[in-house]
Amino acid sequence: MQSTPQQELRLRVLSTDAAHHPRSGFGIDDVHHLISLPCLPKPGKRRGRRIDVSKPVQIVDLFSGPGGLGEGFSSCRRSDGSRAYAIAVSIEKDPAAHKTLRLRAFLRQFNEYPQEYYSWIAGKHECPDWKELYPRQWKAAENEALCAELGKPEAASLLSERISATRRLAGDRTLLIGGPPCQAYSLAGRSRNAGIKDYRPKNDDRHFLYREYCRVLRAMSPAV
Repeated sequence: MQSTPQQELRLRVLSTDAAHHPRSGFGIDDVHHLISLPCLPKPGKRRGRRIDVSKPVQIVDLFSGPGGLGEGFSSCRRSDGSRAYAIAVSIEKDPAAHKTLRLRAFLRQFNEYPQEYYSWIAGKHECPDWKELYPRQWKAAENEALCAELGKPEAASLLSERISATRRLAGDRTLLIGGPPCQAYSLAGRSRNAGIKDYRPKNDDRHFLYREYCRVLRAMSPAV
């Protein structure tokens, strides 16, 4: 039997000299990068192996910040009360935001939050040593919430390993979410950049962070 050419999904992304605000004066012609991505496999089956659809859809969360978007997905429940989604891995470079991201990942390990958490936020004592009190849950949180800078080789390698593990677990029952890396494109960012002497967009790595989404899409082929 002759093999048919692989179908492709084509994705448009902003060029480095375009803007994403509707009143910026840039039209659709400025969005000229076109990237080919493989089409998705059939849901529920991967390499001849049936995937357990009763388990939560596994999420990869990029540019996570403190994790608000992932928290919203994680709060979704099925009619039987089980989680519809689970964060397989989230990644954020800012240490302060990552602390919150990791704490939320830790708290999601419990059906009911530890009493020490309520005492802490009530100001009754300093932040507990979660690793000492709940080593298994804290290790799971550290495994889920990564502090790394997307766009760097070490982060790409680490994320690739985690995506491969997620694919083995969930097949194509995966979901890619994340914040837009828009600092270089936003009106505020463009205004700040205009005040930088000899600023050149092509030398600003932030203009090319969209490629991280493209790379992860290629590796994951997520259902959404």
